Parts: sequence; C-alpha cells; structure tokens
Amino acid sequence: MRYQGRISNWKDDKGYGFVVQNGASEPVFAHIKSFSNRQRRPVGDEIVSYEIATEANGRKRAENIEFVSTSSTEAWKTKGGTFPMKKLIVLILIGIAGWQVYGKYQNRNTDNSNLPETKDENITTPANFSCDGRTHCSQMTSCEEATFFLKNCPGVEMDGNHDGEPCEQQWCN
Repeated sequence: MRYQGRISNWKDDKGYGFVVQNGASEPVFAHIKSFSNRQRRPVGDEIVSYEIATEANGRKRAENIEFVSTSSTEAWKTKGGTFPMKKLIVLILIGIAGWQVYGKYQNRNTDNSNLPETKDENITTPANFSCDGRTHCSQMTSCEEATFFLKNCPGVEMDGNHDGEPCEQQWCN
C-alpha cells in the first residue's frame, strides 16, 4: 500500500531523514537509497509517496519513495537545480564585463578629444609627392621632394651624414 507524506528533518550530508504521513504524527525513517528517482536530492517539506516496510527490530521505514509534486521553486532548491542557475549568473557577469571592455575599446578608438594637440610645422605633405620607390638624390627634383621622401618613405638613401637634411650636395644646400 502506498502512502503520501512530507519529508521532514532531511540531513543531506548524511543521506537520510524522515517522512511524516498525511494525517499522522509519527515520522518514518527514509534513506537516500530508498528513492526511486535519484536524479536529484530531496529537500525538506517535499511531498512524496512511499511504501512502508518493517525492519526486524520492529521499526518502520519508507521504501520506493517517489516525488509527488515538484514546483519550480522546490526544484531550484536542490543541489542539481542550483548548478544551472549558477552557470547562467556567471555567463551574464562575463557578458557584462565583456560589454564594458568592448565599450572602453570603442571609446578609446573614437574619442580623441583628450589627446594633446601636436603641431609640427616641419612636416609638409604636398599632394603631388608620394612614395613611388625612388631612393636616391639623383632621382629627386627639389629639396622639398627629397625632404618628403626622407621623412615618409622607407628605404631611402638621401642623408649620407645622418643629420636629417637630405641631398645636401645637390638640392638642400
């Protein structure tokens, strides 16, 4: 015969507790191994159905215990139920942190208002000069062009004494 009752005084660390039958006051011993569904751990005040067996010493114990109703709040109280919630919370926190880092990165790339203004009168970039592979003074037509090539183009060989003035013997004297 099956009975219905509530779990009381459940000690999860020990794996046992008691079941109190509806309308009765005497608790019946219940062990974790007596639960037919072990996908989750029982908690206090859950409604269960069970059979009663009598031990050799005359004590009663609950067997073939099944959960009758599991409300969503009771399911989240279980150890198995809180793990997915913890994962969700961790994922949300990681997402928020990632969004903040992304926002700071975007602001750094677009916000130049707090950068100091620099003015360098020596740099001139006329529209008619461009790095086109010329590297020697003999290929230049003016001091201005040689200066542009020395400052902006890689691999040029126009400053023999390395003083920053290109083509001193031909154009910039």
